[in-house]
Amino acid sequence: MYENPDTQGTIEGIIEWWLLEQQIERGTALVKEAITDLVARGLVIEQAGMDARVRYQIDRSKIEEIRALLGREIEGEDES
Repeated sequence: MYENPDTQGTIEGIIEWWLLEQQIERGTALVKEAITDLVARGLVIEQAGMDARVRYQIDRSKIEEIRALLGREIEGEDES
């Protein structure tokens, strides 16, 4: 709201906006961390596009390793 001091909102709207922004920031950090890890493990390929933005793609030669990893993650979630 400091970016636009004329903005008004209800407490509910402010809470929703604030919490959503915080979730997006935390989620973005987690996704970046996960992608960095997957690239480092060689499971995901990182490639610059024509527009210089980075694109990510599963390394198809590692598909069984990826499936095994996902299976372990899903089994771990079932136990909680």
